[in-house]
Amino acid sequence: MGDIIFTREYEQVNNLAKFKIYIDGKEINSIENGTRKVVRLSAGKHEVFVKCMWSKSPIKQIEIRDKETIRLSCGMNLKGLKQLFSWIFMFSKNSIYLKNTI
Repeated sequence: MGDIIFTREYEQVNNLAKFKIYIDGKEINSIENGTRKVVRLSAGKHEVFVKCMWSKSPIKQIEIRDKETIRLSCGMNLKGLKQLFSWIFMFSKNSIYLKNTI
């Protein structure tokens, strides 16, 4: 078994909405704004993405080994002036990110 630590950055946009965490196509947990969740997984290859309402992150392929910890960060790609028009950009394809962190 290994662990994935999900960290959701604190953001003003969508700060009340929870991101749903999907692993291998199944919703397994949710994460609130500015929080962290640990998910224990069996060793092997997995597909991971996060979703908020109608937007979702690109699917991330991960391979986790026994006793390994992988850290992933997620949040909205709405930075700078895009925040002023968030209702438009939230419908775009890549409005949520999911990336590896150290």
